[in-house]
Amino acid sequence: MYNRRKGRRSHPFTVSRLQALRLCPYRYHLQYELGIRVGGRASRQGIALHAAVAGFLLRWGKTTMETEVARAVAQKPIDARDRARVLELAKGFQALMAPRIKQVLAVEKPITVAIEHIAVVGRVDTVVETDRGLELWDLKTARRRGYLDAFPLGIYALGVKGMLGRVPDRWAYINLGQGNAEVYMGGEEMAAGVIDEARQTARRLLLIAPQHPNPGAWCRSCPYRRWCPVTHPQPEPLPTHQPWLWSGLTTNKGGDHGQKGGNSGAETTREMVSLGSLET
Repeated sequence: MYNRRKGRRSHPFTVSRLQALRLCPYRYHLQYELGIRVGGRASRQGIALHAAVAGFLLRWGKTTMETEVARAVAQKPIDARDRARVLELAKGFQALMAPRIKQVLAVEKPITVAIEHIAVVGRVDTVVETDRGLELWDLKTARRRGYLDAFPLGIYALGVKGMLGRVPDRWAYINLGQGNAEVYMGGEEMAAGVIDEARQTARRLLLIAPQHPNPGAWCRSCPYRRWCPVTHPQPEPLPTHQPWLWSGLTTNKGGDHGQKGGNSGAETTREMVSLGSLET
């Protein structure tokens, strides 16, 4: 099969973009190759909450959560009710998670991870040292839980290894708006599984191949469902003036991408816990 990118230099690729290609080539095609954008902007409440918690960790031991909420709201004004809610959620994080922290090692740090011919770039939310070892925390503010798995955290963990010299022992999505965490056991072995899968995903970019839908658990929260022939037997027309690009589209029902997409190296070690239970 023809190699469409042979000889090209490495190009930046976000962690989110790599995850989209891994889970569903069809969504990747719509979102990144055709540039179809869906969904609204992140809520100001979510932005303020993320900024306040990040600021609190960045200035660890030198600030208060009230100060950081005020700082975040000054940058992106919100009404009094939303501000009160942001402060409530931020202080909940402080009460439950701050006592676990022995040392804050990184906050909002950019990372680059070389995967085959691409350079995967991203930003690590937080790396902390706790009694349980080195932990990677990815802060989420959405009120509804979308599809999450260990793969993106594994890429961030590889970036942390490049920064600190070791892979975090535990990886977690901290769901600030829902008061829980999705925790994975990390370490070198799990990171090795992630990088193997990342390499397989990156190699798909080198080949000209049909971008078929790949159904799986991620479909439930996919914002591109309206154009998908798997989730909608009669999908909406694509917003384009080149309909010939999608003639003869087929699907990859139960294909190998779906089986891998839901089971990255650390997937079987996942546990859902409340933020409070992380103290033990």
